[in-house]
Amino acid sequence: MARSLASIMSSISEMSHDSSDVDFFGMIYSEFGMGKTVTTVALAQQLRGEGDILFCDSSDGWVSLQEFPDLMDGVDRFRVADPADLIVVANGIAGGKLKSKRKKKFTVVVIDESSSVFDMMLESYLREKHGLGADDPLPEAEGKEYGPPTAAFESLLRKF
Repeated sequence: MARSLASIMSSISEMSHDSSDVDFFGMIYSEFGMGKTVTTVALAQQLRGEGDILFCDSSDGWVSLQEFPDLMDGVDRFRVADPADLIVVANGIAGGKLKSKRKKKFTVVVIDESSSVFDMMLESYLREKHGLGADDPLPEAEGKEYGPPTAAFESLLRKF
């Protein structure tokens, strides 16, 4: 039987009082407009501890957060225009060089619309593979063409 959101939030609240060096990785997936961004940032608020949240997005998720000002507390936005920028961000966080606007370390990173980031990686790969310019139409990707972008995307996520 599926657990209720209240039950999950209660478990997360209990975990927030425990001291742990374990990283957490989670993914929320559903249709457009179902509240993924708001739910994710609400969870991030419970997990952030004394640090801040870095919200990375490549789409319009930030707009839905603006309807919930309390969720914006301690959240800095980074607009992803190129997936390679996320590697720089991950390295900056890991090296302790990237701090929030409030001079705190980022303890939670939210990558909103990660499917859009993957789509950018796939498009870039296809354009390079087929020698296409920015305005040329893309061919439909074949199954084997998903391999290199998928490996690159997984490597990117591991950096965090």
